[in-house]
Amino acid sequence: MTKAKSIQKVDFEQLQNRDVRRRYTAKVQNRFDSLTDQGEEVTWESMRDILVETAEETLPKKEKKSKQRWMTEEILAKMSIRQKIKDRDGCHYRELNREIHDHCTKAKEEWLNKQCAEIEKSFNANDPRVFKKVDELSGKKLRSSKPGCIKARDGSVLVEKEEILNRWTEYIGELFDDVRKEPPHCAGSIEGPRILLSEVRSPISVMKRNKADGPDGVVMEMVEALENYGVMKLTEVIINIYGDGKFPDDLCKSIFITLPKKPGVVECGQHRIISLMSHITKIILHVLL
Repeated sequence: MTKAKSIQKVDFEQLQNRDVRRRYTAKVQNRFDSLTDQGEEVTWESMRDILVETAEETLPKKEKKSKQRWMTEEILAKMSIRQKIKDRDGCHYRELNREIHDHCTKAKEEWLNKQCAEIEKSFNANDPRVFKKVDELSGKKLRSSKPGCIKARDGSVLVEKEEILNRWTEYIGELFDDVRKEPPHCAGSIEGPRILLSEVRSPISVMKRNKADGPDGVVMEMVEALENYGVMKLTEVIINIYGDGKFPDDLCKSIFITLPKKPGVVECGQHRIISLMSHITKIILHVLL
């Protein structure tokens, strides 16, 4: 098991903007047309690269949220203006800097007063979560639910990162191992009817949006923004995969995430395991089903 590749996060909600969607669609179509002009076949790998690279080039990156919970949008806007001022010794910069400092002091005080009022209310109501709120407000770090170590098969405790990854690889491999003595019998011909546009459009329309991407970095918003053109290209790719009978490597991969059922557990079996798989794989499986 290896660490998942970090994919640059972009703001896919911007595809709801008509102008942004138009630019994205035009760039994607131009790149597909370029492949066609060169006489190249549209493969899954080429489609994946076109969708991901165009999204990273066209769409803005997600803005990082402020770590200070008392920070307001007004203060952030003033900070953005201050950052653009080149003359740090000028009157305008000093005046804006003083104004931001005053706003920060006021916002922080108001936020703290509100938090204290909520804690007092929770204390009077005998809410058990009141102590957690006090710890958070005082800056006390809560203990992580992940122990940072795991037990090997023989019961010894593993603390090295590489050993822990190898243990999870072993455990998950056993968990999903095919224990059947013989492969399932395939009755009759494996050839089926040609895949239709409607069969690909159906799962695209019902799949949830704003979901984490899989190892390939492709999400439904990329395909949905292309409307019927995207359905046509994806159908073309799926038909080729179906005809060859072989799944591309990244469509066969999943990113496994382990979630401890309670704090401090060190047994693999005391974790819930979820997997992030390619959105395109889900569509193909839906079509085959």
